[in-house]
Amino acid sequence: MSRNASRLAERDGPPVTPKKKPLVATQEALKSTPSMPTGTASAANSETQRDLIVPNVTPLLYEDLKNSQTCRFKTLLGVFLLRCQVDGDTQTAEELLKQCLHRILPICNQDAEIRKSLVEYCEIPGPEEDRYGPFVKTFNSALERTRTMEFTGLRPPSELDVMFHRNDPTTIQAVHDGAATVRVPDTLLVSTNSAHRANSDPIVNSDLKSTTREVVRHFAPDTFKGKFAWNDCLCAQEFKRRKKAARDLPPLVYSLHVKEVEPQKIAAEILSNIEEALDPDSTTDYQSIQNDAMPSTTEGASSIGSAATSSKMQPSKKRRPATQSQSSTSKKPKKESTKAPPLVQCASYGAEMLSRGVYTTHAINLFIVDNTAWVWWFDRQGAIQSQGVDFVQNLPYFLVLLAAFQRFRLQDWGINEELVHDLFLRSESPTSNSEIPPAPNDTARFPFKFPNHRVIIDPGDILHGHYSLLGRATRILMAYFASGEGDDLVVKIYWPEESRENEARIIKLATEAGKTDDLIGPHLPHLIDHRDIRYRTGQIREELGIETQGSRVLRVMLFEKLNHMDNLAGEEFMKIWMQCYRCHFRLWLNGIEHGDISLSNLMVRPSTGQGVVNDFDLAVLRKQNGDRTVSGSERTGTIPFMALDLLSKDYFAGKICRLYRHDCESFIWVMPWVLLAKTAREQQLLKSWATYDYEFSLDRRSRFLLRVRRLRLSPAGGNRAAWTAATKLFQWLRSKDEEAELAVESEDEGISDPIDTPETELHVPDHILERSTWQDPSEAAACQIFQEFELELRKKWIGFEVLPKDKTRPLSAEERVDFDKIDLSS
Repeated sequence: MSRNASRLAERDGPPVTPKKKPLVATQEALKSTPSMPTGTASAANSETQRDLIVPNVTPLLYEDLKNSQTCRFKTLLGVFLLRCQVDGDTQTAEELLKQCLHRILPICNQDAEIRKSLVEYCEIPGPEEDRYGPFVKTFNSALERTRTMEFTGLRPPSELDVMFHRNDPTTIQAVHDGAATVRVPDTLLVSTNSAHRANSDPIVNSDLKSTTREVVRHFAPDTFKGKFAWNDCLCAQEFKRRKKAARDLPPLVYSLHVKEVEPQKIAAEILSNIEEALDPDSTTDYQSIQNDAMPSTTEGASSIGSAATSSKMQPSKKRRPATQSQSSTSKKPKKESTKAPPLVQCASYGAEMLSRGVYTTHAINLFIVDNTAWVWWFDRQGAIQSQGVDFVQNLPYFLVLLAAFQRFRLQDWGINEELVHDLFLRSESPTSNSEIPPAPNDTARFPFKFPNHRVIIDPGDILHGHYSLLGRATRILMAYFASGEGDDLVVKIYWPEESRENEARIIKLATEAGKTDDLIGPHLPHLIDHRDIRYRTGQIREELGIETQGSRVLRVMLFEKLNHMDNLAGEEFMKIWMQCYRCHFRLWLNGIEHGDISLSNLMVRPSTGQGVVNDFDLAVLRKQNGDRTVSGSERTGTIPFMALDLLSKDYFAGKICRLYRHDCESFIWVMPWVLLAKTAREQQLLKSWATYDYEFSLDRRSRFLLRVRRLRLSPAGGNRAAWTAATKLFQWLRSKDEEAELAVESEDEGISDPIDTPETELHVPDHILERSTWQDPSEAAACQIFQEFELELRKKWIGFEVLPKDKTRPLSAEERVDFDKIDLSS
């Protein structure tokens, strides 16, 4: 344990953690960019189940925004125009933008209706929400003008027929892994069909003698009693009023000169409850829904990958009705917190859009302060903020942006057509006002083609999924062979870093090692097929000319379906658990370091009842000389199970090397989650560990380690003997930490300060020269720790036999799996 833990524990008692000097990682060992344990991705990876209300989400989204990138507005606009370019056109982004501006300019200077609406917007001195209607009216008029315009080299407007629509004060609700969210975007850019569906009652009852398109646009600027879902949202807009008085009116004549506004600064002040967080003229955006206010979900115990629900970390198998995951209502639930800062709100809309389904690749939103709009691009690599454009003084540029939006297809809005049913993609308009367009159905099963298999994926049967703005965003869905034959399958759909070792290759290397090792072979996941979708988050960054490090790809992997081990008890749990830790150890000797041991990553194969070490997406390959092939930016680990030594800034900054004993410790931390009773006291203890806050986890688990015998916790029925063994392992873990503390104290006392002592007089005690096995990265040290671990287990687990010595020694180069044997590119 670390000095940090001692400092934290001193608040309520004596220091509980020994002082140890962790092994400092070398540049050769890491070869990666640091990643801090903050933000929505960290919270998702910690397997915690949290209410997604403003006090919880705001600091996470703020951390995500802190690492956002910036670009020029004109550059981003050029990239958007290229996405609308027809095949065969050879114009550059600059050429497309220039000719679009010249085509748009006459509208800006001659259209009286647009100018009148824009003047009305500028002259509104009152509350922020009074601006929504004029904004919607102005730019819907502009979209009507650009709809019939032809731009050389650009395709015509898409069938989506986009339009702006006021949303505030109507809420949009969603459920993410059992946690409900409510958001209130100010305005939305939606398809005409979505607007028709949201206004179905007033349209049917309207006596306006107009077409449906015209009637929908008539209602768009006003508050309404209908509802939108996140699947309707193509682009969300968040407004902020800074100037309460009237603002500068449009110029009499527009030119093509543009003055871009600097990007919004992501400063700590956005978290403070100042004017932007407590604006009395703004409606509350974040609220919480009580669990009984949303349709319930059904729990199951089968999946692959990581999951967490309730106070116990277990998967949540959900049949997700369309009405559950994405619905909205004009009746606001009970207010739980203050309004989130506007930039955080904008990011929260991006998180909602990215989390709505596996098919979402990116989200585009607008952040508007008075007359200036910034474009925000969100994807799993991070956020990109453009420079701002004043849509009153530089109207031509903003209208070119809208013309590009008007020509965007679903894939340009971030909908991957391979990962959703065809019904979701249809956009046929109804033939009469009384005919309501069908809602996009993202729960319908759809076919998917792997290189060697065809399957049917069921997005309505979610075995695992999390709410996040950034990161891997792993989702596990049920799947079946298209032929209807075979056992149940699952697909793992996630966003790994492009530079990391492909998980498929690591699993195949492990499988190769398992061919001659029965401690490995039966305890690995069966990878059936895999494929990367042709989408890279680095592509748009390359096009924008900004940093691409950390680029992610969309990967789909097909596995057999496995069961979680959390419902096992006593001897059955211990058997599965021992199979897993032995498999992990033998893989470590082969140079395959799992690096993320948690309850959700230890599984059971239904056909054999054997344990399976699962999820190798963050595993590391270690060569015979000790070099690790780490190339991504993510530090591995699930916080409630991580070794206490790793719960520090130094580890997440890449300064501490992960050792075998860290994963070994994680296996011990798994045991309480399965063995303890379901009584309030024991479950409260576990709940306190379930956090993404590594310092809090360090504090709570350090206290537990100090008092594990005195706590006299109650195991579940049939688990008493297993819990006695677990307690012994915790005591062993504590003793190893105390030994490390004594070694550090001896070193501090026995070595003179080299600054004050001549080199010839330096004295280093002999026992300090030998590196402690607890800090030794060698395979020999790993073997010694494993042997001690099993000997301690044998003291309290009756009948347990340790592995023979020939299974607990380092492997020779000939015995290790050959890393060059598996090449996915061949």
